[in-house]
Amino acid sequence: MNLKMQSYIETVCSFVKSQEVHCDIQSELENHIIESVDEYKASGFSEDEAFKKALALMGDPNILGKQLNQVHKPRIDWKTISLVTTLIGIGLANLYSMQRSLLLSEDAVFRQLLSVGLGIIVMISFMFFDYRKIMKYSMGLLLGTLGMMMLVFFREA
Repeated sequence: MNLKMQSYIETVCSFVKSQEVHCDIQSELENHIIESVDEYKASGFSEDEAFKKALALMGDPNILGKQLNQVHKPRIDWKTISLVTTLIGIGLANLYSMQRSLLLSEDAVFRQLLSVGLGIIVMISFMFFDYRKIMKYSMGLLLGTLGMMMLVFFREA
């Protein structure tokens, strides 16, 4: 790899906070630059001139790095959060209504609030988790989840 290209790519990646995508960004930029260099060399430019023109074509590495950082920032899905909050509110209101009409025990709403609180903490944790890290365990997780569901189903019956 050309030192100028390596320096350019390192500068771009230095602005991207998400370490997980650095390898992908590096590969993508390297491919674009090499393609441009090949085109310039085919047009009659020397290799050094071709690299200079290819890097100039890519633009300022600081600006590109900042733009890629914006693209790869974790985003909060406010629609999902508002939907979950609404459904939780409706469920808790129903539980409270049932408790007030003496269909449920005194501590049913409190237990549900604890479960909701734990669920919200888990949900927020998973919002910032990179799922690609557990992809190799996906079949085991699926089978484990299905097994637990079957245990609950048959235990209740």
